[in-house]
Amino acid sequence: MIDIAILEFKNTEVIHSDDFMPARTNQRRAKAMRNKALTFATGTHFIQNAYWLSKQARKYYLSVRLILVGRYRFSESFSSYLNI
Repeated sequence: MIDIAILEFKNTEVIHSDDFMPARTNQRRAKAMRNKALTFATGTHFIQNAYWLSKQARKYYLSVRLILVGRYRFSESFSSYLNI
C-alpha cells in the first residue's frame, strides 16, 4: 500500500503564534539555540500547543518521510465564496 496524502485539519483556535515565539532565532544564533534546547526536558524551545503540534508533525514525518504544513482559513474562504 502507498500513502498518497495524509490530511489533517486543526482547529485554528489551538494554534497560537506565541507558543512558537521562544524558538524564534536567526541563522547566527540557531546552533546555540538548538544546543540550549537539548538541555531542556522537552528538548525544544516550543511551549504549550506548539510543543504538541511539533511532536505530531515529527511523528508524521517519521512515518511517511514528508510533511507539509500550511494554513488555510476555511471560514474566510467559505464566506468569500458565498459573498457574505
